[in-house]
Amino acid sequence: MPAVPKLDPREEHFRIASETDSLSLFLRYLGPAPPVTALKIVLYIHGATFPSALSIAHRFDGYSWRDDLNAAGYHVWGLDFLGFGGSDRYPEMSESSEGTPALGRAEVASRQIEKAVDFILKRHGADRLSLIAHSWGSMPAGLFAGRNPEQIDRIVFFAPIAQRRNQLSPKKFPGWRLVSVEEQWNRFVEDVPQGSPAVLSKRHFEEWGPMYLDTDELSRTHSPEGVKTPTGPVQEIAEAHAGQLAYDPGLIKAPAAIIRGEWDHLVTDDDARWLFGALKNSPIKRDIKISHATHLMHLERNRYALYREAQQFLDGGDQPSIGLRGKCAADRTGTSTDSTSGDKEMKESTLTYDTDQTQISGYDYGKAGSAHSPLSLEELRQLEQSVGWSEEDAQVLQRHGELFKTHAEKMVDSWRAVIGAQPHLAKWFFGPDGKPDDEYKAKVKKRFIQWVVDACFRPHDQTWLNYQEEIGLRHTPEKKNLTDGRQTPPLVPLRYLIGFIPVVTIGARKFFADAGIAGSELRRLEDAWTRAVQLHITLWSRPYAKDGLW
Repeated sequence: MPAVPKLDPREEHFRIASETDSLSLFLRYLGPAPPVTALKIVLYIHGATFPSALSIAHRFDGYSWRDDLNAAGYHVWGLDFLGFGGSDRYPEMSESSEGTPALGRAEVASRQIEKAVDFILKRHGADRLSLIAHSWGSMPAGLFAGRNPEQIDRIVFFAPIAQRRNQLSPKKFPGWRLVSVEEQWNRFVEDVPQGSPAVLSKRHFEEWGPMYLDTDELSRTHSPEGVKTPTGPVQEIAEAHAGQLAYDPGLIKAPAAIIRGEWDHLVTDDDARWLFGALKNSPIKRDIKISHATHLMHLERNRYALYREAQQFLDGGDQPSIGLRGKCAADRTGTSTDSTSGDKEMKESTLTYDTDQTQISGYDYGKAGSAHSPLSLEELRQLEQSVGWSEEDAQVLQRHGELFKTHAEKMVDSWRAVIGAQPHLAKWFFGPDGKPDDEYKAKVKKRFIQWVVDACFRPHDQTWLNYQEEIGLRHTPEKKNLTDGRQTPPLVPLRYLIGFIPVVTIGARKFFADAGIAGSELRRLEDAWTRAVQLHITLWSRPYAKDGLW
């Protein structure tokens, strides 16, 4: 195999023996930037047609899913199965595909995962790691996890293939096939409903396509140009849809999350429901559906929602632990039921993540262009302690999350009415003509509404901390007006941010009472909201302070 180019100067490449000694597997690794306080390892398992370089490690506008996990403190590994990317090709792939059984089936691939995991754990001196498996990759990952429960911490099934009841004989595929760039494009866009805006950028795909061809040194010798790909994965997808899944989900004993797109025809609601039930020995399960997304969500505009959900599940936010903040902004679409494992309380639920916030102008949560906070997570935890913020506060806000989502706009309108009634506050929204800049006000309002929801659901991780720095900067000359390209006054004085705290905290109480919340639960909600607002605005004040004084 020719040398595989590095996608990052720090990236490391490894070749290890496969289950077939004469063929080698390719692993790519990128670790988190120091300092890192805990050892967190995740291995990405790719799907049926393209390897790790074009999925978790591929950078759109300079930022990849791997980068996002690195920022959260993860050591990220990517495995290319035999026949893909940097790994060796099956000898049969140099011969005619006809008469050759489908290559690269899940059983064989699961042994390759076994080799990779043994290597990774030995290198880190660790006992366990987590898996993210995409599409067909869920089959070999499921086989491996069922055989080796002691090596798995958590597993994310991203757009996993499930068993269907259709008993028709599945189509038979030859040993390998050619997949062209045009076929990939058609596959990527076929699930988007007619009349809906595109979810995959044509510009991004035009960058991705040539890199896809680069994964096969002979791809450009074919007409049309195409990548030679083992057909074991598509054969097993066809078999699963004919009632023959390649693994038994019931053997998996690790916490498991199913994350899928609303428009994914390969993972329907019925498919997810079946798989959720089949994971009968998984102590913690999640079924998360992300709106306006397809089977290739990690390449689409809503990929950041995928990043957040996967990271949060891997972090273990479903366990009561300070600093692990439960679920991201999500709608419960099912009834939660409790189960137990040992002394820990577990919860199972189905979540639908409505990601329309990604369409809010200037809402840059989790994006590469957002600011990076100079604070460490340890300093954040100390500040949380100072304001009295606790895991119970996070749970209280999540418990009443529907109230905030339903009334967020009315809350914001009531608070902005206070601003509009006081000229010394309203003037910060005026244009050079001395009149209110209505376009600027409308854009800021949408982000203010989203902030209300985020305050209830976003985990207090590095991404959250970074975005508080970004919000603070947008009140100062460094970034005010930059986001929206306006010409309002360049500063909102800090005294008004601090002075506005009672407006937002006390002003919310009417909505709590009107919702029928009373007694001790009302007091808990009022206290949690007060602490949340105080924490946010304290963090927003950091850009105002001189170095060393904050």
